[in-house]
Amino acid sequence: MKMISFWAIGSVLLFLAIWIISHAEGLSGFNPVGYALSMFISFVLILSAGLSWISVAMAIKKG
Repeated sequence: MKMISFWAIGSVLLFLAIWIISHAEGLSGFNPVGYALSMFISFVLILSAGLSWISVAMAIKKG
């Protein structure tokens, strides 16, 4: 059950990162600092999603 929850958390984090990136592209009144901050947050979310998926893969391998 723990592995499934980490897999689901990774999926949610990736979804949030993609949602932030897609909505930041369309805003015309976005200042460069806000745009850079949203890209940084998305990058951290993508890294966190990958980390959670890697931990699931390692747990399955040890299994």
